[in-house]
Amino acid sequence: MTRLTAGIIADGVFKVVLGAAYIAGAAPLGRLLGVSGLLMVVSGVALLIGGGIEIGYARSRPVRTCLRLVGAYDSGWGLAPPRGRPDLRYPPQLATALPNWPH
Repeated sequence: MTRLTAGIIADGVFKVVLGAAYIAGAAPLGRLLGVSGLLMVVSGVALLIGGGIEIGYARSRPVRTCLRLVGAYDSGWGLAPPRGRPDLRYPPQLATALPNWPH
């Protein structure tokens, strides 16, 4: 296994763990972020599925293809929140908890 393959698998495992945390803590995380618990569950399921697929692809696809797919997937997660709800970019709870948070 190459270092890149190990990195892709580690990224997939991180997404699976993060997805499980989103699902397990949907209600408190949703309140903290100012979104519904259902949105947290849906996001968690998407992370679980994406992470699982990423782990599977790392074992069966060339590294170059995996890197392209991971880059596209991660870019979508980075672009979706501010595009979907601009008013939730900087939740007030986080802005007060983190004094250097840009708001």
